[in-house]
Amino acid sequence: MGKSNKKVVGKAIVEIEITQDDVENIIVNSLEVGSSYWLGLNNSTPEWDEKPKGVPLSMWAAKLLLDGNFIQLYDIEDNDETFKLNLEKLIAGISIYAKEHLGGVDKERWDGESADCIVQYALFGKLVYG
Repeated sequence: MGKSNKKVVGKAIVEIEITQDDVENIIVNSLEVGSSYWLGLNNSTPEWDEKPKGVPLSMWAAKLLLDGNFIQLYDIEDNDETFKLNLEKLIAGISIYAKEHLGGVDKERWDGESADCIVQYALFGKLVYG
């Protein structure tokens, strides 16, 4: 029995329920904290005309995603590099994050750094920044 028991015998797939609150937390944490060092939000498209006064941009962005819309993002170092994010992409990013990061399925531990990783996975399928 001196041999290592590291032979792969199967894979476990964990399902995570994503709530509206989870989407809001990810988007707010990403735009206001976690991704603010590289990511900007384009709020000049027509769907932003309906944003009520007093509603933070990040919360309206989350609402747009939850309503089935895209939000337009850009690289703050290169405004010509733009990205489109929708709910489907965000959920795919959550899936990658949960698979790649220890504790990724524990939503209570998600913070600005987690949100940044999730958004990068959603947009690029991998971590590109920081």
